[in-house]
Amino acid sequence: MRRPDRRQQRRVAPRRHPRRRQRQLAVRRRQLRAKVRRNLQQRAPRQRQNGQRILHPPWRLRMRARRKRG
Repeated sequence: MRRPDRRQQRRVAPRRHPRRRQRQLAVRRRQLRAKVRRNLQQRAPRQRQNGQRILHPPWRLRMRARRKRG
């Protein structure tokens, strides 16, 4: 059915080029890796908190432990 008053409806946002985002993500990943390589405090951010090592089990093991049994 047509709208009674001919107000503009919201247009769909134009599609961006699909590879542009991939390229941006790759650049961001490369920059982040370079930054981490320069700054060694960030190499394992979750392992160090105020100078003490904190041991975390690997992520997949935690996921498996959370799963329902039986």
